[in-house]
Amino acid sequence: MKRKLVTIDEEQLNNVARELQKIKIEPDPFTDPRYYPPPQDEYEHVVSYFFTMVAIDHRTSIFKEYKAKIGEEEYKGADLLWRLGKEMYDRDPEFFLPHNLAKITLDTVRKWLTVDEVEIWDPGTRTLLLQDLGKKTVIYYDSKFTNILKKSEGKIRGENSITSLLKIFRAYEDPVEKKTFLLIKFLTRRKLIEIKDPENIELPIDNHLTRIAIRLGIVRLSREIEEAIEREIEVDQETDIEIRLVIREAWKKLAKKAEIEPTTLDDYLWNHGRKICTQENPKCNQCPLKNTCKANQTRKYLKEHKHQLTWYY
Repeated sequence: MKRKLVTIDEEQLNNVARELQKIKIEPDPFTDPRYYPPPQDEYEHVVSYFFTMVAIDHRTSIFKEYKAKIGEEEYKGADLLWRLGKEMYDRDPEFFLPHNLAKITLDTVRKWLTVDEVEIWDPGTRTLLLQDLGKKTVIYYDSKFTNILKKSEGKIRGENSITSLLKIFRAYEDPVEKKTFLLIKFLTRRKLIEIKDPENIELPIDNHLTRIAIRLGIVRLSREIEEAIEREIEVDQETDIEIRLVIREAWKKLAKKAEIEPTTLDDYLWNHGRKICTQENPKCNQCPLKNTCKANQTRKYLKEHKHQLTWYY
């Protein structure tokens, strides 16, 4: 029998759940005009925007921190990507419709995702993902992302569910379904889809949620994985998937114990990972979870595991 590389620490999960209950966590309405379309805009345009932007929302801070000034404000990483997306939407909301994505070129993507000579990393892969998304939606869903939602009938799991329907797209093929559940979070929060089986909602597991789970100690790592993280040895894809699936299960359990909606917990953790529990120099003195955090107790601040470069996270 294969030894498990990662397991859930139920006792520590309970400890963290109790601490999280003390924190007032408000869900993000996703209406910030710098990043998202107005709620009153045309349904087809808004749905298309979220399908498109989530499809290319990955690895925005690799090798270096991509940041640029737009107007009077500086943006970096995912914020820069979404700011550029909203700027394009303001110029031409039909840019995000499937028939236009199907014929998008690398040159167009490069111009779109470049500001002040700062270019979002890997425009080539993002171009291929957008072309694939557009072409398949044109062929199978009559050029409308909303037809995917209609066919799913608001189901997350099962035949013709949104998770199964999205698997045909390269951008949404990830077995841990990070982008799929990020998209579901946006669509449900903006009331663009009504979910019939909300018990099947999962957290979109990115590198921030992985790192926080490891540092808090809600999961136990085998010595093999701990050494790989310490020595920055890249794990294979099978191991990467195993780690993330266990962490996804842990956060789902914790959300239930803390009586927090999984997507709301994801809002909190994503911001926490970007601002407090950062890869380098975590700001433990500002962390409301520091008294229950294993890393803070041991002064051993592991990062997330190193994995193969993909467009999944």
